[in-house]
Amino acid sequence: GDIIPPKSDCSQDRYADVYNMFIQNSLLPVLVLPGDDDWIQCDLPDVAWRRWAQFFVQPPLEGTWWAVSSVPEEVERQDGRKENFAFRHDGVLFLGLNAPARSLESSIPQEQWDRLHDENVNWVHSQLQGSFGNIDLSRTGGILGN
Repeated sequence: GDIIPPKSDCSQDRYADVYNMFIQNSLLPVLVLPGDDDWIQCDLPDVAWRRWAQFFVQPPLEGTWWAVSSVPEEVERQDGRKENFAFRHDGVLFLGLNAPARSLESSIPQEQWDRLHDENVNWVHSQLQGSFGNIDLSRTGGILGN
């Protein structure tokens, strides 16, 4: 995350520049999570979010590496939260979560934060259960710790 400099204008060109940098310079798949500077701290967070998603989720960035890696075939995106991803590689579960810290100056309503957190917890739980069977999340610490 935080591919956009803090307090920047969050213009579409900035997202496009980072996307093109990844496409042109990386030989391996790149998976990007949004940071608070990428949308929350922008003047228009809803517009910034759509711009971020346009370049890194729809279509997924990892799809550009299908010819050079098997990782894109292994990536699973969460329904309703396509920025979140999971994949298993060599027996290791990798999870990517959009879990930015809530700042006092954020214009994002508390209900939206609560929904984001709940959806992240459900995603982690489903991925862990799919990988390891029945898990009691009440006995795990710091999975989404802020």
